[in-house]
Amino acid sequence: MKPERLFLATTTLGLAFSLVLVLAACTQSTTYERVARAMFPDGSMAMGGAGYLHVGIAGGLYAGWSLTLLLLARNKRLAREPSLWGAIASGLVLWFVLDSGASVLTGGIYNVVGNSLFFGLMLWPTLALRAQAANQNNS
Repeated sequence: MKPERLFLATTTLGLAFSLVLVLAACTQSTTYERVARAMFPDGSMAMGGAGYLHVGIAGGLYAGWSLTLLLLARNKRLAREPSLWGAIASGLVLWFVLDSGASVLTGGIYNVVGNSLFFGLMLWPTLALRAQAANQNNS
């Protein structure tokens, strides 16, 4: 798959997932509760009021980040700038280190699995698009 397509597909999927999180939080979805209990029978993912608040906030942040990345990538003029892709890569690395580190330290190792998947799906095309932009500017 071309880096552009993978980047756009991943950010679109991220946007859809984040909207599901916000919807689950706003409706206090019993389906979300059942899935969380099935995946984490120890109760570590039990929701309640504060849990829904955190899921809603995370979903909102993730939606904003995903939409921003999607719109930046679709802007043909900006997409030709290697510095754009370098900034996105730097942001991805910082997010991954901080979010995954906090997850490990607070017992949420399960979050690192999802982070790793998203990080891999985003970093590879970001670096490829940065190199592509640099090559276009040098020719």
